[in-house]
Amino acid sequence: MGKNNCRQSDIYVVLKNMYDNAIDALPDGGIITITAKNFEGIPPESNLDSNKFVHISIEDNGIGMDEKTKNNIFTPFFTTKDSGIAKGMGISEAYIIIKEHYGSIFVESEIGKGTIIHIYLPSLV
Repeated sequence: MGKNNCRQSDIYVVLKNMYDNAIDALPDGGIITITAKNFEGIPPESNLDSNKFVHISIEDNGIGMDEKTKNNIFTPFFTTKDSGIAKGMGISEAYIIIKEHYGSIFVESEIGKGTIIHIYLPSLV
């Protein structure tokens, strides 16, 4: 797939997987905020060589993650859910899609304060 050939369905899969996980982090309700904006520079925690990106963030004020969970969320089949509920592929699938499109994805999270998923994709303009 070419550098700027990001299919709409790919972005849908990424956002749906992130949104579904945010909902799971809000067992008693809460707020999910999705934003998209232009970003110039090198994204944090990346080695991307472009300097124009679209930054998408998915933020929730849910239960948050400890360091062990945060460090494993992109690992295929890793899940914190009961067996039979999830296969542990949603976030790892999103990670693969973002990398295939020359992007970057990373997580900020704190127990009791929620999670922010940051996604950077090369801008077409």
